[in-house]
Amino acid sequence: MATCKNCGAQLPEDDSIRFCANCGAPLEPDAVPPTAGEVPPSPTPGNGQMPPPPAGAPQQNPYGAYPPPTPPMYQQPPQANPDDKGGCLWGGLCFLFPIVGLILYLVWRQDKPITARACGIGALVSVILEVVLFIIIFIISFALQMSVFDQFSTLLSMML
Repeated sequence: MATCKNCGAQLPEDDSIRFCANCGAPLEPDAVPPTAGEVPPSPTPGNGQMPPPPAGAPQQNPYGAYPPPTPPMYQQPPQANPDDKGGCLWGGLCFLFPIVGLILYLVWRQDKPITARACGIGALVSVILEVVLFIIIFIISFALQMSVFDQFSTLLSMML
């Protein structure tokens, strides 16, 4: 069985493997198994790491011929807008005029998210309240209409 020349790990017999699974070093296609007298260096027991190289030995790149990976670049979170204070006045305005609230929410959702949220909540509460009131008024008017119809039919039956 062949061994890696970089870390001494045993390699599978598969000829398609081009890199060591232990250290990532590139393998030459003519890697031969060590002779009977040659003993590959073994990792220290317990931690799976190679022992430190002797003093004065050149440092090996653990990534082989490839450069070490760079840390990912993250975007900084957007800074808060000092003019974005929100407030219940915007919510009240958007409650009274829900179309204005929807427009302000769509315009301000990137630049002023706190104020946009107040406008959106005001408009949403207004629309929900309007729908609930519409349903209640419809039920009351239907009940009154049925009551008037019953009285009218009673009056008609008395006349005839």
